[in-house]
Amino acid sequence: MRLPFYVGSGSLGPDSSRLQGRFSTAAGLIEAMRFVSRIKHPFCGLSHWIGAALALIGTVILLQMAWGKPLAMAAFGIYGLALVGLYTASGLYHSVACEGRRETFLRKLDHTGIFLLIAGTYVPVCLLALPKQYGWTFLAFQALFVLIGLFGTFLLRKFPAVLNVVLYLLMGWMAVFALGWIGANWPRHAIFLLVTGGLVYTVGAVIFATDCPHLWPGRFSAHDLWHVFVLAGSGCHYLLMTTYVARLPG
Repeated sequence: MRLPFYVGSGSLGPDSSRLQGRFSTAAGLIEAMRFVSRIKHPFCGLSHWIGAALALIGTVILLQMAWGKPLAMAAFGIYGLALVGLYTASGLYHSVACEGRRETFLRKLDHTGIFLLIAGTYVPVCLLALPKQYGWTFLAFQALFVLIGLFGTFLLRKFPAVLNVVLYLLMGWMAVFALGWIGANWPRHAIFLLVTGGLVYTVGAVIFATDCPHLWPGRFSAHDLWHVFVLAGSGCHYLLMTTYVARLPG
């Protein structure tokens, strides 16, 4: 009879390496589960940290595509900062378990990131893909709405979530005023990505405002679903940047 290992030899033989591998894998999974359990809102936090990493990589790609075109590099730099900033602020708020002023500050930072992302997304479109009469007008109104959002978020004691959503939608759908020009001059795929991203964001905003549906109560909330729609909407608009806006002459 052959033993699977040798007692007293100082080595447990080939089977021991498999056991050790299984134990180390199990220990790693347990440690990962402990880490996730310490996150305040696991899905929201982790999904938007992943979004922040992807946004950083995506920004580098856009800057490489715009290399040698100063205006395009500046526009995509602003857009990239807004994109990374949103997902970082959201990741922090949903990951760090804190109370009182710290939690309030992180929540306000999270909401501010949405205003900045909407305006930041308009920057490359307005500077590179629209005529000046539309581009500069839109940017002026975007800046105005950002200031209103910052004022309401940081200086008012309570800024209703519904007003936040109204501002988000006004900022996001401002492009409809140039829809005729866009329809006549943009390629179909760019129009599709612009409109689809806007619709995805809009559905997500409704989910955020109404706090429903809760697809898996206790496990996957309406707010988790809102985060999915934010990722999908920003993904559509990022594709718009890479497949159309970044290819325009700067």
